[in-house]
Amino acid sequence: MGRQTRISAVADRIIEAGWLLVLVFIPYFFNLLTARHFEPDKATALRAIVLVMLAAWAIKTLERITVGGERLQFGQWWRKPLAIPVVLYATVFLLATVFSIDPSISWWGGYNRLQGTYTNFSYIALFALIVGNLRSREQLDRIVTTVILTGLGVAIYGLIQHAGADPLPWKGDTAQRIASTMGNSIFVAAYLIMVVPFALSRLLAAAARARSASAGSQGANTWLWLAAFVLLLAAQQAFLIGQIKFGAAVRAPDFRYWWVFPGALAVITGSFALTSGAITTRYGRNLPWFVGGSLLLWLLLLLVVYAVSANTRLLDDAATDPNAASWWLWTMCGVVGIGGFSGLLLFGPRRVEGGRLWEWAQVAGYGVVLGVLLLAVLYTQSRGPEIGLIVSMLIFGDLVLLRRWRAAQAAESPRAGRLAQGLALLGVLQAVVILFLVVFNVSHAPIFNQLRTVPYVGRLGELTETGDGTGRVRVLIWKGDGQGTGAIGLITSNPIRTIIGYGPETMFTVYNPFYPPELAKYEARGASPDRSHQAQLDELVTKGALGLLSYFFLFLSSGYLAWRLLWRSTSSPFQLLYLACLAMIVAHLFEGLSGIPIVSTLTMLWVAFAVLIVGGKLEGHLGSEPVPTAAPTEEQPLAIPAGAKVQSAKRGRGGTPVRSGTRSVVAPVRSRGTFRWLYGVLAVVALLGVWFWNLKVVYADMYYNLSQGDAAQGDVGSAVRSFALGLRAVALAPTEDYYYLHLGNALIQLGYNFKLRNAQSDADITPPRANQRLDDLFSNGTSDQAAAKMYTDNSGPQLLEYARIVLEQAQHLSPTNKDHAANLGRLYNLWYQLTPDPTKLQKALEWYGEAARIAPNDVVILDEWATTEMLAGPKSYADAEQKLLHSEQLDPRYIDTPIKLGNVYRLDSKLKEAGAQFATVLARDPNAFYHADAAPERIIASLEHEPTALQAMADALRGQIVKELPVDQRATLPADRQKTLTTTYAQNHAILGLLNAALNDKAGMQQQFEQAITLVPDNIQFRQQYTSALSETAQYDAALKQAQAALQLAQNQKRDDIVTQIKSMITALQQRHVGG
Repeated sequence: MGRQTRISAVADRIIEAGWLLVLVFIPYFFNLLTARHFEPDKATALRAIVLVMLAAWAIKTLERITVGGERLQFGQWWRKPLAIPVVLYATVFLLATVFSIDPSISWWGGYNRLQGTYTNFSYIALFALIVGNLRSREQLDRIVTTVILTGLGVAIYGLIQHAGADPLPWKGDTAQRIASTMGNSIFVAAYLIMVVPFALSRLLAAAARARSASAGSQGANTWLWLAAFVLLLAAQQAFLIGQIKFGAAVRAPDFRYWWVFPGALAVITGSFALTSGAITTRYGRNLPWFVGGSLLLWLLLLLVVYAVSANTRLLDDAATDPNAASWWLWTMCGVVGIGGFSGLLLFGPRRVEGGRLWEWAQVAGYGVVLGVLLLAVLYTQSRGPEIGLIVSMLIFGDLVLLRRWRAAQAAESPRAGRLAQGLALLGVLQAVVILFLVVFNVSHAPIFNQLRTVPYVGRLGELTETGDGTGRVRVLIWKGDGQGTGAIGLITSNPIRTIIGYGPETMFTVYNPFYPPELAKYEARGASPDRSHQAQLDELVTKGALGLLSYFFLFLSSGYLAWRLLWRSTSSPFQLLYLACLAMIVAHLFEGLSGIPIVSTLTMLWVAFAVLIVGGKLEGHLGSEPVPTAAPTEEQPLAIPAGAKVQSAKRGRGGTPVRSGTRSVVAPVRSRGTFRWLYGVLAVVALLGVWFWNLKVVYADMYYNLSQGDAAQGDVGSAVRSFALGLRAVALAPTEDYYYLHLGNALIQLGYNFKLRNAQSDADITPPRANQRLDDLFSNGTSDQAAAKMYTDNSGPQLLEYARIVLEQAQHLSPTNKDHAANLGRLYNLWYQLTPDPTKLQKALEWYGEAARIAPNDVVILDEWATTEMLAGPKSYADAEQKLLHSEQLDPRYIDTPIKLGNVYRLDSKLKEAGAQFATVLARDPNAFYHADAAPERIIASLEHEPTALQAMADALRGQIVKELPVDQRATLPADRQKTLTTTYAQNHAILGLLNAALNDKAGMQQQFEQAITLVPDNIQFRQQYTSALSETAQYDAALKQAQAALQLAQNQKRDDIVTQIKSMITALQQRHVGG
């Protein structure tokens, strides 16, 4: 047996600190500075921490071999618990990556989730690190405690959201369905149901101890420490909420505060470790000093940066929001509480172990925690996780009673009868619950219909609902809609891929040919799903039948291991621990039937696997590995070996422990045969991996996020800054096609909006150069200098040429992404309309054809392809018509298709058919007609010789107008909804006014326009349309009156672009009036 050296002891501390950081960071961490916020940022945090842990493990292993004289034992590795299932699972993952349709995406992960093989191997590495390095019951307890306290923080933030006090302006209604630190109600529920079993096991263990605990005589000491623990728990939550509020209130134009939230989470992690029983019952100075010092350092750094930034930081409206503005108060409460507890550990009396009061206080505490967790799950209103929780709790309860009944029966205890009765009663209750859920979902009796409307409960009665909502979304993704065959069609389309899958993270692109158009009714049109919303189906898509088999083998093996340990164990706390792990695994499995595995739940899953094994080892059921003989005490409080005896503290006055003068003994260092020169290399390699494989990814997305914000401003200065920031994002992540896509759009904005649309000289329209290259974008100094020079030194066409180069690079990086081909089609379409070059039109059609090949069921691409084809003239109208008819067949709900089809008929002089299409649009959504490709005035004017078509359109629109809500009913709606409806109604009346004018119904025309203007009196366009209609009907005085009113509005609204146009209209009217 080897002896532990200082280096291996430090490595042990780093490894344990790493897995504790993972358990805190992954659920809590989100990054407001990136564009993605949640999953990818959690994944990069996990990967970075695991890399450091692996380096520490490698150093520790080398140290044990070269200095401690140990020999590594690899013989019969397959006999290790879960070794074969884990190796098979990892091998299939690697195999699917090698044969993936896009190995790079499969390894590194897709942009939106970053859940590639690298991330999944990090989960497996975390599992191996815990199994290979956790050696004491105290360490195991710290894992469970950290999980519970982290889950409590996630749940409390969710309850704050439910109370309407969320400081962050999330897009969704977080008061209705909480999302906490994960951005999605289903995700947070899926995580919390995996925390509940640990909390429940601790509650039951504490209750058992409390029932057998003696009264004790240490009342004052116990009350002191109970108060201290309560204050510490409150301080931890206050500190976390304070940092969330800080992120909402304090916004800087750069990344100066990027470290605040991660640093706070590191402090919180350390404070969780302070709750360890061993820390509070004996003198251990290192950890309290470390936590207190880290907290002080963090606070001082924040104060310095905040003070230095006082004149430059940008505070938005959130700074005046009371939900966010109080960040400093919450932060200081956290600092005082955590710092005070650290001080108590350093200078106060030790906690006296045991006592009934202490044990019952723990029962109450764990009961409160469990209640908060369950309440948060309820407030998510997420059916899949709720079912996972119910199933896992049923299994947990059954096995607890069954195990105790068998033990009582074997001991011939009188409790056996009562336990048998309890088991029978629980079985009856479970049958009632299951029967209720079945009836609740299939019965349409009035009582159940009413119950389905009850908040937080009603959704459990919609488990089988597949006709609408999220149930319909899942069915469409799984099975399609007849036009697209969904994930099942994808899996069965290629026999080889049925076996090995398409590769991790590839569903986003391979799903396109199987996309069901009906899905656009529920989700963003054209957005291809990247997950099946069923974990098992995702295994088939990404890793094929081999992946699904390895998945089930892993779960069944872990379940069998938990079952075996449960029946071998003679320790009630360990039995509860095994049951908790089994419940976590079951909860995750059943939640996955309708959900998406995320970073937080997958981390918890692999931790549950690891805890099962280390629990079995600590209890002696799975063998044990040699433990270093130098058991750290005062110097190394985080690495106490299993079963090590700790010297009792000497007692001072009043029974207060005093510090012992003994120190830990470490092994002497051998001076020959070591590889310590390699340790620095391993550390540097790990840190380089942290930067190049993780932090660079985060920084790139932060620049991308800033770039998006500038792009939305609309002025040339912001557009140039957006381009500069986009260059930084691409430089940091040169293989991320999303950033090239954004960079291309930035170049189009610069070239078209600020050069070609308002060309000031011939320099603005100079043709592209023959030698333009992608490297040109990065060859003029810093990104700011390069962006400014790029804009000033290039014409509009030259900037569009760079946009082409950039978009083609995006397409090269991800050739199966339909968006890249479609964007190139759009660029060439724009280019052709600026400079009618037939080659540009041909390239546009080719790229649209490629996009349609990739995504044949995408009606947006089909429609754009058809309208681009129309630019070739009358000879192309028939082909465009066929494409649009096919698009209409694929998705008859897409309102743009009949508009475009009507325009084809209009240009092809098929006016009756055009009128029928436009009438269809007006009967369904007049707002779409108002914003049609061709302005309503031009469409109606082109049909002036087809009064039947005009009349059909007018009749269709009247059918919509009669459905308008009366004013008194609109007044009861929210203000934004009132405004939207009022504008829509005004547009309807304006269109009907134009139709009446074309039908020579002067009275009807005037009536409709007057109503439109009454509804929205400050709308300039309505006045212009009314002016034109009055002029066309020779009512020049009235037309002049409306034109002058429009001019006044344009001047008041400072619409200089329209003022000149209206003045010209007035002049023409005056001339016509005089001439008339």
